[in-house]
Amino acid sequence: MAKFSISVRPYKCSVRPNAKWVLNVWHPTGKRERSYFETKETAQAAEQVKSVEVQRLGWQALRIDDRLRLEALDAKEKLAPYGVSITAVVAEYIRRRGSASVTVDQIAEQFIASRSKLERSEKHLSSLRRLFVRFGESFPSERLADLTTDQVEGWLHDLKVGPVTVNTYRSLLNSLFEFGVRKKLCPENPVKGVERMTVKAEEVGILTPAQLWNLLEIAEADVRATVALGAFAGIRPEEIVRLTWEEVSLEKGHVTITAAKSKTAQHRYVKILPCLEAWLRPLIGSGSIQGDNFRRRYDETRRLAGFALRGNQRRRRHDEDKGLVPWPHDALRHSYASYHLAKFQNAPALALELGHQSNALIFSNYRRRVTELEAAEYFNLVPQ
Repeated sequence: MAKFSISVRPYKCSVRPNAKWVLNVWHPTGKRERSYFETKETAQAAEQVKSVEVQRLGWQALRIDDRLRLEALDAKEKLAPYGVSITAVVAEYIRRRGSASVTVDQIAEQFIASRSKLERSEKHLSSLRRLFVRFGESFPSERLADLTTDQVEGWLHDLKVGPVTVNTYRSLLNSLFEFGVRKKLCPENPVKGVERMTVKAEEVGILTPAQLWNLLEIAEADVRATVALGAFAGIRPEEIVRLTWEEVSLEKGHVTITAAKSKTAQHRYVKILPCLEAWLRPLIGSGSIQGDNFRRRYDETRRLAGFALRGNQRRRRHDEDKGLVPWPHDALRHSYASYHLAKFQNAPALALELGHQSNALIFSNYRRRVTELEAAEYFNLVPQ
């Protein structure tokens, strides 16, 4: 590599008639830089300036043109109130922009694959796919690293869904971005800055003993078994779907909910109360508890029992004309919990039966919902 050199020489050229002297600057790379002057004095002054720059900053300083000098001075002035240097700002910019150029769709694919390796349920994975597809469609070309808190918050609030759903989606997106941070695909998690929505406490809906009796009386075998397991054992609907009769032991007096079939991925046993045994004993079989076309038959049974189900606006109006009452959300499980707490007065035992991690939901949702007399009537419902 050539050495740096600088010199002033006489110059004569018809193209530049006013130029009498030339300043030659040879860079270590072999590149030559030339400047032209009318007098020897101005050329030597420029030579001195260049020499001082090289002595102080090295030959790289010669690569800074006037435009870049002005930009640097302007940036320094603007950053002065914040007490940070141009170097610090550049480092932060590189940190942010230096993240891999992945989109929401790309990181979502990686995240779901990681959840699958952790043996998350297919229902959970399907929920993730639906949410991330919807989110990715709103930001098709943006890098994950470029998304801001305002963008995520705006997207969540524009969904026009309830606060519980917003908070659920926020949690899932938070997991996605935390995954991105761990994989160094984005510098920070913008979801952390999105506040959770306030959820107003509402009383859970339950069935009266008369309503439950009517439902059980008109139900077919597998529908009746499903209703009984929900109403007298509090087993979640998505868990009953996966249950087989081999996991219902009247002899041992419990229903086995394996970790693979539990919503919380935790193994538990649910006690079979006398009323539940009375409803199940005539129905015991083998294989899956629910038969073909179960959902259609279950919906029809509830409508025959006087309940209006969720549907489009036209159907809801039709149900109202028929005088049907709305089917409460998770009615069977909530009924079991409410009546169980009133009858047995044992929140820790109820939490174990329901598969809860603590008693908090027991007291907030089910306490003082029904009387002991109503609870006694409820658990005395047996086939005639």
